[in-house]
Amino acid sequence: MLLKKSRMLKIQISFSFQNLLRRTSNASFSFALNIFKVFANNIHIFFKGAFKMINIILAGNLGDKKLLKTLNKILPFYHSVASDSSAGFSFPDSPDILLLNCSHIVNVSAPNSIIIFKESFSSKNKLGNISGCYAVAPSENNFALSVLSGKGLSSVTCGLSEKDTVTFSSFTDNSAVVSLQRELLNLFGTPIFPCDITVKFSSPPDRFSLLAACTALLLTTKFPPSSISV
Repeated sequence: MLLKKSRMLKIQISFSFQNLLRRTSNASFSFALNIFKVFANNIHIFFKGAFKMINIILAGNLGDKKLLKTLNKILPFYHSVASDSSAGFSFPDSPDILLLNCSHIVNVSAPNSIIIFKESFSSKNKLGNISGCYAVAPSENNFALSVLSGKGLSSVTCGLSEKDTVTFSSFTDNSAVVSLQRELLNLFGTPIFPCDITVKFSSPPDRFSLLAACTALLLTTKFPPSSISV
């Protein structure tokens, strides 16, 4: 009943999760995150203001968790991450990244946020007003690109084309080289010049997920790694 009634509402979240961390125990923060998960996954999400924490929002089909799994493997090597996972929400003592898997977004106005459009993003997923954040999208998802056009966002495309900002220069059974093909500014305002990230793995990961995860690293680290393992 509560969930049905809540579907009619726009949920406004205007508090700082870092403040919440400082003021609550791990148990109560776990409860808060799981309540937040229900709203974020099933209804809408409305960020307002500038959080100190970096927000990475994955937009698309909730059942499509390839990108979420890849980010959960890579990001914790470089950041403290509060994230949804198969085991529920994980929440370190002082996370610097909040990773959310969402199907509907009403409004995002937090400047230190990245919205990553999954390959599954479609007309079934609602997207309202977004401003002041980065957008990362697969170049083959024409619907996502059409939604982004005219919004004036700093956008990064990931794909297999020479026109893409982030692509592969090589891809084998146990490694890949991800290439940033043109300069971009990260979330700290630091220019990141064209570079390569060598990725080693035991089995080939989903290609877009790997490109998007490396893009997230480029945008959230002051000194991007030259090599990583998945």
